[in-house]
Order: sequence, then C-alpha cells, then structure tokens
Amino acid sequence: MSGEQIMKEYKINKDIINAIQNDNLLVFVGAGLSKNYEFPSWKELVFDILNQLSIDDDKKYEGLKNVLEENIFSEIEILDKLLIMNPGNRGRVYEVLESSINRNITDLDLSIPKKIGNVSSKIITTNYDMILEKALPNFKKIIHDDTFHLARLPEYKEYIFKIHGSIEKPENCVLFRDDYKALYTTNAAIDRLKSIISDKTILFIGFSFNDEYVKETFKYICDVYKNFNKTHYILTTEHVDFSDYNLMPISIDSWKELPEFLDFLVEKKENSLLPQITNEIEKKEDPQSALVEDSVFKIAILYCNPIDSDPYYNLDNLLK
Repeated sequence: MSGEQIMKEYKINKDIINAIQNDNLLVFVGAGLSKNYEFPSWKELVFDILNQLSIDDDKKYEGLKNVLEENIFSEIEILDKLLIMNPGNRGRVYEVLESSINRNITDLDLSIPKKIGNVSSKIITTNYDMILEKALPNFKKIIHDDTFHLARLPEYKEYIFKIHGSIEKPENCVLFRDDYKALYTTNAAIDRLKSIISDKTILFIGFSFNDEYVKETFKYICDVYKNFNKTHYILTTEHVDFSDYNLMPISIDSWKELPEFLDFLVEKKENSLLPQITNEIEKKEDPQSALVEDSVFKIAILYCNPIDSDPYYNLDNLLK
C-alpha cells in the first residue's frame, strides 16, 4: 500500500472552483487566523483593557468585568461605556491594543497564511496584526484610510486590504461603535469594498458567530452588499443559519482542518494550469514541405507567333 496521504475531498460549490481557476476568488480573513497564533480574541482583548484600567481604579471597572463575563453586555457595548465614563479612556484602549497585538512574529510558522496567498491573490482582513503581510511580503498592503492606494487597488495583482486598520497605527483601528459607523457609511474604503463584493466571489475564513464583534462586523458588511445578487461563502465549524448575511456555509469538522482545506483549494487551482489532454489526433505538417510548396512560382507567358511559322523563342531571354 502506498504511503501517500489521500487528500480529503470537500463538497464545495462549483462557483468557487471557477472563481479560483479564473483568479476571481477573494478570501476575507477574520480573527480565527490570528487566534491560531495566540493573539487575544475580541473578548480577551476587552478583558485586557479592563484589567489595565482597573489598576488605577478597581471599583470603577471591576463591575464591567463581571458584566462582560456574564455576557450581559457585548464587547462593543463595554468599550462604548468606557468612553462615556471617561473620554480619555480612548487613548488607554489604544495603548493596551498595541501592547497585546504588536508583538514579534518573526519565529512563527506562517504556512497557513502562505497557503491563503496561494489560493487567492486578493485578501481582505479585519485583523489588526501583521501576520498576513509578514507571510506574504510581495502583496501590496492597503489600509482603510489610504485613499491614494485604494483608488489604485484594481491595478495591484496581489493585495491585502486591511479594512479595520493595522496595529502600526492603533488610533486608526476600528474599535468603537462610532468607528464602525464612520467606516461603513461614507468612506472610500467602503466604496471600494462594494465594488469588490459585486465583482468577486468571496470566501470568509476565520469568523465565529459566537463572537459579538463578528456579528457587529457582518451586520455592517451585510448592509454594504445586501443589494448584490452574487453568492458568497463562509468556511465554518458551526451549525448556524447564515441566510441573514446572504452567505452559503462550507462545513469543516475542526479549524485544525484549515491547512488541509486550503491545500484542497490550491490543488484545484493548480489543476487548472495543467495542459489540457485531448483525444483529437493533431495533424503534423512537415515544415520543409510547407516551405517548398510556398516557394513554387507559376508563370504564364503570352507571345506572338505567326500561324505559318514554326514556334521559336528563347526562354532565358524572356526571363531576364
């Protein structure tokens, strides 16, 4: 028996295969990818923020930690309350965000984001960290407030569009509800997102609908593309009805399957690049005979010859 591992076959819509093979698939990456590298989840990040604020005032923020733990308020609601309690907390939130996200990733195994780059040359992400751009240095990175490069985005063969900002500029990261409203109402980034959504087939990877942050994000994105008829897809381990978000699920048993699933997509893409086999017998033409045939000249000569004289002419003289 061969020692080769047989790749699992996944049931996916033919539209995705066609999109991959025509370079028309866009992968939309969520926090699940970052979680794989032990970056904090959205809830863990808000807890980190509350813990830091509690150092200065235990009683003031301790109650919010209990409320968050009991899921009485969502993470975004907690962040909004922090601004109501003290507008100066915005700066403190950015400090915690930077300390939690902006860490050394040099020694990490980046094989998964590299596989994503092999599947699609177009990537959008809501993640703040720099995993994708570290794994795919040749991809053009574009942030939501970079209007110059957003206008030229269709010109880039490979790009990473960081729609919620990058940790390099914590103050530009979309965190609070007013950030969401500012981004998803009138913004060049959303105009570009609308265009992408109407033109591309999108596969969402790394989104868990147990996360209120994800639900809030999809609420806004859904409002953006609800008028478009193209079907988009989401890779999921959950049994969730995605019809409210106009998404068709692709089920996997565990996120540990993600590398294998990406390999499956890469194989579909590579198969489309192989020479196509045909049963037709191709007629081979001898190039030498074709050259000879093309080199044959036929000449018609008209000359005067009296009927009572024998025909006589010098062909050499005629051809001079």
